[in-house]
Amino acid sequence: MDYMHVSRLKWWIITLALLAGFILTIISTVGLCSTQCAENEKWYLFGQHFEIFGFAFFIAVIAVHLLTWKYPSLWKWTATLVFAGVGAELTFIWIQHAEIGAWCPICLSIAGTIFFTAAIFVSVMVDNLKSQPKGNFMKFYQTEIRSLAALVLAFVATFMGASRVDAFQEISDNLKENISFGDKKTAIEGYLFSDWACPACRKIEPQIYDIQSAVTDEGKFYYIDHAIHPETLNFIPYNLSAMINHEPNYIQLRHMLTKLSTQTSSPNSEQVKALANTIGVDFKKLDYSTVAMGIRYFKELGKQFKVKGTPTLVLYNKDTKKVKLLTGADNITPEKITAAIQELKK
Repeated sequence: MDYMHVSRLKWWIITLALLAGFILTIISTVGLCSTQCAENEKWYLFGQHFEIFGFAFFIAVIAVHLLTWKYPSLWKWTATLVFAGVGAELTFIWIQHAEIGAWCPICLSIAGTIFFTAAIFVSVMVDNLKSQPKGNFMKFYQTEIRSLAALVLAFVATFMGASRVDAFQEISDNLKENISFGDKKTAIEGYLFSDWACPACRKIEPQIYDIQSAVTDEGKFYYIDHAIHPETLNFIPYNLSAMINHEPNYIQLRHMLTKLSTQTSSPNSEQVKALANTIGVDFKKLDYSTVAMGIRYFKELGKQFKVKGTPTLVLYNKDTKKVKLLTGADNITPEKITAAIQELKK
């Protein structure tokens, strides 16, 4: 049917059900729910949190619903949106059952408000169909067909678009933010791959601040430990801690670690703390999980940019996906860095 007659009582019942769903969506967004709900936060729809689509859905359907008070012909679109919500909620319920293995009370309650609203619409459709002449049924099936199509399409779309966030990607993004230097909003990124036992890497250390500044004038800069020599793995925990916990003093601490690398291949905490104390820094150790994640993240970056040796400076434009590699101590200079960045920005 292309026109629906809904009693005022059912209008108010639908209003309350939709408002309840909207309030529950707010509760879900602010995190006032159980551990099971937290598991749902690890799932995304087309790269965005489910709640974003929940807000958009309820705002749209409530707005159209309220307009039906004055414009009853809009009931067909309210029904279409509600049944689309049913299709989406079927996907979310399947995810909780088959993938998460736990039920989120808030999420199920939101689904319940939508299913309840859909049930009201089904009763309205049945009543309206019964009141029509028998020979004119097909004329009045338009809303039913449209609603069923919306349900199926929403189910398929959400089923295809739902994905679990990559735990490693999530943690590595946080790590990346913690070890970055410079403007955090720019599209330009610079990754300096170096090895603590590499003679050429040590050659550029006296100019390391100028190299960093050449990149941070235009974007973000990262120091990446690329283990060509196995002893580099022994320095990664201290280098990571220096970047994460002692960023204001990082350059000084890096110079100290470079000097220490010429004296030993296996530094210990006492040696590093003693060096840090000379510049008034109370050096803090990182937990093992952060160090392990850092090592993995450094390896993944090396594979991503196909770094073969050290020192290598990778300049990357996130917007255009252009990459420029500067390899060797003679090529990693402030002047060549500036020129390469300008080329990337074209």
